[in-house]
Amino acid sequence: MTYCKQFSVLPPLAGAAALLAMGYWGSGAAWGAAADTPADDTGLAEIVVTAEKYSSTIQNTPISISAITGDELTADGITTVEDVAHLVPGLSIRTSGPGNTEYEARGLASNGGAAPTVGFYLDEVPLSPPALAQVGKVVIDPDLYDVDRIEVLRGPQGTLYGSGSMGGTIKIVTNQPKLGDWQGSFQGTLSDTEGGSGNGGGQFMLNIPIGEILALRVVGTDTYRSGWIDRVVLNPFPEDTGLSRGNVLAAPVQAVVHNVNTEDLYGGRASVLFQPSSDISVVATALYQRMVMGGYDEFDDPPGPAYMAHYEAFNIPEPLADTVHIYSLTATINLGFADLTSATAYWNRQSHQTQDASESLGGFTNGIYPYVALPYSEVDFSKQFSQEIRLASRGDDRLHWVAGAFASDLNSIWQELGSNPYFIEPGNPTGVAAAAYNPYKIEQLALFANGSYKITDQWKFEAGLRWFRYQSQQLEQEWGYDLPTPFPLPFTRNKAADTGFNPRFDLSYSPTADLTTYLSASKGFRPGGANIYVPPPQDSPHCAAGAEPSFGPDSVWDYEVGEKAKLFDNWLTINSDFYYIKWLGVQQTLLLACGFEYEANAGNGRSFGPEIPLCQCDVRHLTSTI
Repeated sequence: MTYCKQFSVLPPLAGAAALLAMGYWGSGAAWGAAADTPADDTGLAEIVVTAEKYSSTIQNTPISISAITGDELTADGITTVEDVAHLVPGLSIRTSGPGNTEYEARGLASNGGAAPTVGFYLDEVPLSPPALAQVGKVVIDPDLYDVDRIEVLRGPQGTLYGSGSMGGTIKIVTNQPKLGDWQGSFQGTLSDTEGGSGNGGGQFMLNIPIGEILALRVVGTDTYRSGWIDRVVLNPFPEDTGLSRGNVLAAPVQAVVHNVNTEDLYGGRASVLFQPSSDISVVATALYQRMVMGGYDEFDDPPGPAYMAHYEAFNIPEPLADTVHIYSLTATINLGFADLTSATAYWNRQSHQTQDASESLGGFTNGIYPYVALPYSEVDFSKQFSQEIRLASRGDDRLHWVAGAFASDLNSIWQELGSNPYFIEPGNPTGVAAAAYNPYKIEQLALFANGSYKITDQWKFEAGLRWFRYQSQQLEQEWGYDLPTPFPLPFTRNKAADTGFNPRFDLSYSPTADLTTYLSASKGFRPGGANIYVPPPQDSPHCAAGAEPSFGPDSVWDYEVGEKAKLFDNWLTINSDFYYIKWLGVQQTLLLACGFEYEANAGNGRSFGPEIPLCQCDVRHLTSTI
């Protein structure tokens, strides 16, 4: 059973901002503001990416990809991946604030199922959202200080990145420790939020060489953001009519708590590089980040955005917190003919939130009016272990290949509880209105291979294949006044499993070094999963029969034509494409009249359209050239 409020989402209204301090130093340099380096006459710099599991450039990678360097992030004042989404065509978001953002690409919504449609990576670490959560398939919101680049891969990446990358993949690549070089940087900011108050924060980076074969890189951050949305307590709160909300603007105001949606974010990242020779490199990384908010970045609709307010029947704070620990070990060995890479990762994440569910549970639906106070808490805990081993060929031969194996084990627990003495009855001595304890487990195994062959100096053919297997299991307990049973019953168990293949084909033509055109066809998928328990009609008359215990995977086929051009001596780049996607067995969440939800493969869909990223150019040079 779910309790949801209808909100609209509003981004912060940023006022004037001031950069208080920014500094950088390295070996042979002193602390101070970084000086502008005069641009040479070679045009725009090529951005090196690892989208295909080996180093290449955007120009030479025949897929639809955008990349933003760390310097560009700093220059544009971009501090979150959510901000990046506004700059990348084909990428969209649904968000209720930091740490609560769900990414979608090319129109492939992820509101159904137990897995996202866009993959999310921090270096070699795949970060999965909770399998079950009221807030949706949200990923962490890592601080972007000291990041080398962000790569956004559009279209299915199922061959190399596996499940949950059917719409695309977001990959954050951090700066790695550097041997023999002392480096450091710091940044402090102040700003003001219209309708709120002041914001501030600071970040630092320190790179410490340790002898000739070790280096340590430490990054820290601590930021505060003001809120701008008020919590308005009404007494009495207007009763809903069953079809719409009561008129909150006409109700008496008991209290107003201003700017409740504050944000505190702090954490650190430490990486150690061990490089005994030029052929062996081992990097161990640990990351800790905690984000605490006083409330969501959401206002109530009705009455709408003009009021910047969230209305409640009781003065119940609605805080949320998100704590993340990430540990990874990546080793690379040069075998001469290929690079052997082992990427091991473990992470855990715990999210807490509390909401006032008095309006959701009361009113016309259940005949509870005046409303009763019902703080409704949710705890989402996730942890995942993953291991990838791959070989990538070396050199500039006509044939280039990557092959490997991947395994992951995701465990996610969804817990909810709302209670009030009003709901005490026989069998429910603690007055539980609704409670849930749902552990969810997804195990995945995959083998993959991808290769490209230069038929001529202009023509290149690329193909790949990934075999996958997944197993899902959900245990479930739900009980309370608003559920079929007031007390916990033994766990119900639902399972799901499947195997399949994800192929990819690509043909590119590069008549010159400044132009690449390509045609591609690729497949992506999401694993199916286990459904929550739905009571039969005899236990809950409003529940319809027919909800299956599990649902199957959905998949997409993406057909794409694109070009990547460098013009005016590499002072202008234009990358564009047109895609057509066929979505098969779309996973959707279906709502029953009794209030229970279940997942099902509801049908097919399609998505198509052009993508034209904003060009990169030097206007002064273009003016003189034209």
